[in-house]
Amino acid sequence: MINKKTFTPFMIVITLLATLGLVSTLITSPNQFIKGLLLFSSIILTCILIVFFVRYRRRTKNDELRKYRRAAKQSQKRQRQKSEHLLNNSQYKKVTSIPNKRKANPPHLRVIDGKKPAKNDPMSL
Repeated sequence: MINKKTFTPFMIVITLLATLGLVSTLITSPNQFIKGLLLFSSIILTCILIVFFVRYRRRTKNDELRKYRRAAKQSQKRQRQKSEHLLNNSQYKKVTSIPNKRKANPPHLRVIDGKKPAKNDPMSL
């Protein structure tokens, strides 16, 4: 573990030396300083782009593959449920000659008696 008391002066000395080197290079040969700066920034940018594209490509392939596998599992489950449901219905189906009354009169439809206008009632005029 690095002690904070020894680490802080060390970092200050390194920072001062780096600043001194950059300023002296800028004063003595600005052309070389700009070339070095462009080279350094292009190398860093290239490394960042390579890492980004490798991670992005790997993640995209995995996401698509993961989504495909999930959809395939769901499809298989649905197929199994449908086949099991059809087998259960065919085994337990009773043959009846009397039609169900519920099919003729569904429970979600109700007749509501409301006020009806009396058209030909002479007393209502």
